[in-house]
Amino acid sequence: MNNDLATMIRQQRVMKRLTQTQLSEMSGVSGSHLGRIERGERFPSAHILGKIAQPLGFEESELFILA
Repeated sequence: MNNDLATMIRQQRVMKRLTQTQLSEMSGVSGSHLGRIERGERFPSAHILGKIAQPLGFEESELFILA
């Protein structure tokens, strides 16, 4: 996976003062899946990127560019 994307997702979550649990609840993506994405162990699908973009304050296209 693109580690830049993983790092960006984690940094933005921390800057928004969200826990993985909170982001999970807001996005509908499981906390364990979010953890794997942030560690660079899983590459998120376009659908998942779309679900986590808004709670993190991104436009979907911004995350797609990094992916």
